[in-house]
Amino acid sequence: MTIFARNIALTTMLFASSISYAEEFEPSVDVSGLIFAGYGLDLSDGAEGESEFLLDRTYLTVRGNITEALSTRLTLDVGRAKPQTITVPDGAGGEVEIDVPEDTKFRYYMKYAYLQWKTPISGVKMQFGAAGSPLVGYGDKFWGHRYVSKAFTDRNKILSSSVIGLHFVGSYADSPISWQANLINGEGYGSPEDGSDKTSQLRISADLLSGSDAGSLPVTVFGSTEFLTAEDDDPTTVLVGAGGYKMSHFLLWGEYVMELEGDVTGSGYSAVVMPRIPEVGSLFMRYDYWDPNTDADLDASTTIIAGVSRDFARKVSAATTYERETAEAASDTPSHGVFIHAQAGF
Repeated sequence: MTIFARNIALTTMLFASSISYAEEFEPSVDVSGLIFAGYGLDLSDGAEGESEFLLDRTYLTVRGNITEALSTRLTLDVGRAKPQTITVPDGAGGEVEIDVPEDTKFRYYMKYAYLQWKTPISGVKMQFGAAGSPLVGYGDKFWGHRYVSKAFTDRNKILSSSVIGLHFVGSYADSPISWQANLINGEGYGSPEDGSDKTSQLRISADLLSGSDAGSLPVTVFGSTEFLTAEDDDPTTVLVGAGGYKMSHFLLWGEYVMELEGDVTGSGYSAVVMPRIPEVGSLFMRYDYWDPNTDADLDASTTIIAGVSRDFARKVSAATTYERETAEAASDTPSHGVFIHAQAGF
């Protein structure tokens, strides 16, 4: 038997032993939901007092524990499909671009759908399907205000919050280090794979204050790169360095991002400062800067989100914000307004 065959046999036996159905184990199903809603008043020039009640997100999640080692997750989201341009075959061996308008109705679509296996290696899980990307969810969880705004890389369409492929997640109770490694389609969960290219991603995080009473001080590095790309395509690489500090009365989070594609380099950063009074509420200010092409003029934009928030229950929160987005090419006409954001879940 070759070394390769022996390794395959050993892996098969470990998988079979880890998913064996223990007599005392009872399969279970858990259902949960989360709603992001709010109200916005547009203060931009020419808006003439336009306002809107908002339903940003509605998540319905079903988790199933099949065995002690196997589980599943299915999360449906609801929203309006944004206008986009897609490339389709033209019937003559070529391709043509088609503009797809915004869908005015709310429709459900899949956000997460995966099978998870707790491997025999302590603290390591494998997920197959549409699961969370390594960085976006990590930052969202640390800040805790996903209902106010998407993560910096998600908001600027640098990374997707959910990606389809193979995911390995590692976290150890007695170690300050956590990590996630992905082999995925590069298009994200909202678009089908349209070529032979794949994307590899890796996040490594270390809490430098793990085990102490001084709070949490995570430091994170992340990398994402395409491979198996066509000869005439430039692979896209994303590099991120991030860090934060969290204690009962204060939170700080910052990240610096670079996106490389051929001769085009994009870069930017995001910073969040949040003083907090436990059981009362939080003040926060977030500043984002993103330039998709550092060699071009007037491509950059800045976003400021400032406000107050309060947690009323485990999944019930509200925030009042002033938000301002300014494009460098139109610095005299920023888009800005005041908003009420809320989340409610079960």
